[in-house]
Amino acid sequence: MHLIFDWIHSILLGILTGITECLPISSKAHLLIVQGLWQLSPNRFYQFFKVAIEIGTICAIFYVFRKVLFSSHGAEKKKMFHLWKNIFFGSLPIGVGIFLIGSWIQKYLDATFVIVVSLISIGIIFLLIPDRSSKEKITSLEKLDPLHAFVIGLVQCVALIPGASYYAFSILGGLYVGCSKETASRFGYLLMGPALLFSGLFEVYVYFWMGNTISLSQVIMIILGSCFSFVCAVATIRIFLNFIKNHSWKGIGWYRIALGVLIFMTFCV
Repeated sequence: MHLIFDWIHSILLGILTGITECLPISSKAHLLIVQGLWQLSPNRFYQFFKVAIEIGTICAIFYVFRKVLFSSHGAEKKKMFHLWKNIFFGSLPIGVGIFLIGSWIQKYLDATFVIVVSLISIGIIFLLIPDRSSKEKITSLEKLDPLHAFVIGLVQCVALIPGASYYAFSILGGLYVGCSKETASRFGYLLMGPALLFSGLFEVYVYFWMGNTISLSQVIMIILGSCFSFVCAVATIRIFLNFIKNHSWKGIGWYRIALGVLIFMTFCV
């Protein structure tokens, strides 16, 4: 019976991860609420599990953008190489950041109050973003260049702070360099994939370096969570890209602020 409950928990966490990771609202904040209500044991495996099931989200990004990421046709192939070059330069900062200061952030900043501050402060930023900016000049992925991508990657590094969200700061970085909100949203997903991969590899290294092991039942739980994460992430990416075409960022801003207040009242008071 205990195993069945763990599997149900894995599925629920997979659904939650697939949805919240693909929106600029902080997956970590939502998982914090679930952790307070119902936590997998042992706790160290729970921390590992939350990162491991993000493989489903990474696969979902590759699946949704497969036509632009993998092409064998002439003109499209040239665009594909250009896009991969931008992804490479955009992913460099977060990759270096995770492996240089990832442990330090886990040790000193992984706290509920930090998550609350991140949620609310970044929510206010989203409220202040105009729907259309006069600075907007990059209206497609093809117009991005490696320098723009690198700057977006630098901005994304702020998302190492718990509660910030890789996707949120990929978007903010894109808007900062002059991307339209649609282009910022699309490239944000393409940069979020490597960021999740780097953080996952870092967590795997730490988990096994500390002498932890993994059982067959735990492997099954990770597979279950990853599968549901994949399905929900695919749906969320497609829905959000259509949603943001005709809506402002204010809904994201208010949601983050409300979530921050809820977590503060629940866990900090």
